[in-house]
Amino acid sequence: METKISAKALEKVRNRCGFMTGLCLSNRGLSGGIGFWWRELDGNLISYDQNHVAVDVNGEDGHPFWRALGVYGFPEASNKHKTWAILRREIAKCSHPMIYFGDFNEILSDNEKEGGAPRNGRQIYAFREVVDDCGLIDLGYRGNIYTWQRGREVGKVIRERLDRALASKTWTLIKSSWKDNSEEEITRKIRNCADSLANWARSTFGDVRKRAKEKELELLRWQKRDPSADMLEQCRILSEELDVIYKQLESLWYMRSRKCELKDGDKNTSYFHHKANQRRKKIFIKGLEGNNGTCCIAPKVTDDINLALDASPSNEEIHDALFQMHPNKAPGPDGMHAMFYQKHWEIVGRDICSFIQKWWDGGCNLHTVNSTSVVLIPKCASPSKITDFRPISLCNVLYKIISKTMANRLKPFLNNIISDNQSAFTPGRHITDNALVAFEIFHSMKRGGEGRSGNFALKLNMSKAYD
Repeated sequence: METKISAKALEKVRNRCGFMTGLCLSNRGLSGGIGFWWRELDGNLISYDQNHVAVDVNGEDGHPFWRALGVYGFPEASNKHKTWAILRREIAKCSHPMIYFGDFNEILSDNEKEGGAPRNGRQIYAFREVVDDCGLIDLGYRGNIYTWQRGREVGKVIRERLDRALASKTWTLIKSSWKDNSEEEITRKIRNCADSLANWARSTFGDVRKRAKEKELELLRWQKRDPSADMLEQCRILSEELDVIYKQLESLWYMRSRKCELKDGDKNTSYFHHKANQRRKKIFIKGLEGNNGTCCIAPKVTDDINLALDASPSNEEIHDALFQMHPNKAPGPDGMHAMFYQKHWEIVGRDICSFIQKWWDGGCNLHTVNSTSVVLIPKCASPSKITDFRPISLCNVLYKIISKTMANRLKPFLNNIISDNQSAFTPGRHITDNALVAFEIFHSMKRGGEGRSGNFALKLNMSKAYD
């Protein structure tokens, strides 16, 4: 924003507004001055001068997710080309989505000005040209179209739209791909969105490793030349381009170097639920009687617990289940990570919640999302037998959201449902309790002697299902 005040005065305003992080630049005479502040996000200042501020917004993994560029355009017609040069330079240096916002001091069409002399057509064309060259999209506005006004008398008022927000195509790709299929089922939306992202990645980045190798060779050729102003400038440009490619490579290898063990499996089918609902009354166990006719096992799930478990989940429950997942675990057959849904929740969240609530209430089945990719993970170096592999099932994130929501529903009741003898995998209990009991038994056996009947311990080596 153009502040028209000094940096010292602007810092006081920033603090009163509750912002502790950001940049304050002083005005130049009666114009200029920039205030760029943020809070509750991980921001990294990239560059700034009197006409722009660039800040990278980092994701949970600490890597830049998108870039915000605050703009104060040169007001003089003779200097406007400097503003357009800033826009071109910044988007060429950045490999992730960008949004430009601020006072550009120019309009994009005649209908963005009211009153006064007509705008010079060449100035409007120059702004349009840079918007097209950079592949930017106007994000629109709410309220009054005009952001600047001069004059108070009737017939002398001049109003213009000088402030706006422009975004790169990658910023709007997810929204447009998702909304274009608003009438389709959710699995088809996910598939179409994934296809759009894949096409964008191929056209934007191509083979990143090949591009890095080519740039390295080109830089090496220039470095072998005799020193000159042209040689040094070209080396600087190539080094900056390589920095951008290296950041892309870093992100690529980060996605491929997952260290979290994948434990999600495919345990649900629509056929299972259909058969279970049919036979529920027939096989329901109300209790078991002992030899003397007394009830020895009573139901653990009360009517109140059952009602709480069956209630349709709220949007907040579904949101919490998604954001409890690791963002970068291996995807299921649809190829979408949990990070995609987390980062674009404002776009996809309503459809996700609607689908899950509809399924919960029996309005649809999971055959479209209940598919998995079975992957064999080696348990040793140079595996040669089937027993040397551990199979895992990679589920779609949509399916895992449902599983996680159900697990969160069940957690508060586990202590009442599961026997005290089960000491692991229950909140508030520890598997080490079993080890302590075993040590006490061994100690008792050693201290008590053999006796007439004697004592012995049997160690069972229980193999896992797939070992």
